[in-house]
Amino acid sequence: LGLRDDHIEVVPFEVLMASSDFVSVHCPLNAGTTGLVDADAIALMKPCAYIINTARGAIIDQSAHSASFVHPCAHWVCARRCIG
Repeated sequence: LGLRDDHIEVVPFEVLMASSDFVSVHCPLNAGTTGLVDADAIALMKPCAYIINTARGAIIDQSAHSASFVHPCAHWVCARRCIG
C-alpha cells in the first residue's frame, strides 16, 4: 500500500470504496471476486458515487445492487447500458 512509481496510490478496498467518486470494475470472475461488491462495500460509497462494471455481472452482488436504488443519487453504469 502506498504510492507506486507511476504515482498511483494503492489503498485498502474499504478506503477505495469510501473515498471514490467513480469506481470502475475490471477483474475476472472467479471464486475470489464473485460478490466482491456486496452490501457492505456499497454502504461505504458516497451517496452520489458511480460504479462502472465492465467485468462480469456476478462481481456485484445483485441483491445489494437492487437495494442501493432506494437512494435517489445511486448511479450504476454497465458495459452495455446505464442503470440509475
